[in-house]
Amino acid sequence: MNYAENALKALRKLSRSMIEVPNSWLPEDYQNKVSGGRTLAELEKIYTKKVSIKNTKENEKNERLRRIEIYRQQFDASDNSDNFEISFENPNDDQLYRNQMAFCSAMMRAGRIDEI
Repeated sequence: MNYAENALKALRKLSRSMIEVPNSWLPEDYQNKVSGGRTLAELEKIYTKKVSIKNTKENEKNERLRRIEIYRQQFDASDNSDNFEISFENPNDDQLYRNQMAFCSAMMRAGRIDEI
C-alpha cells in the first residue's frame, strides 16, 4: 500500500470511532445504556460478532442435516433394519486432532495432567 491508501484507511478508522449513533436510532440489541449511544466502530464490531456466530450456527446446522441424510441413506440401504449399524464418518480429522491437542494443552496448563 502506498502512503495515500494508508492515510485513507486510517481516516476511515478514525471517522468510525468519532461518529456516535444515539440509542433512539438503534435496535435494542445494539443500544448502550451507559453512554446513550454507540460509535460506528462499536456497532461494526457487534455486527461482525453476531454475523460470525450466525454463520457458525448455520454451518453446524447444515452439517447435522448432511449427516442425518447420510445415516438415513445407510438405514434405507440396509436389508435388516433390526440389526442396523451406523458407520460414523469424520470428514475433518485435522480439526479433530487440533481440538484434542488444544484440550491436552489446556489440561497440562491447568495442572490436571502431567507432561509426558
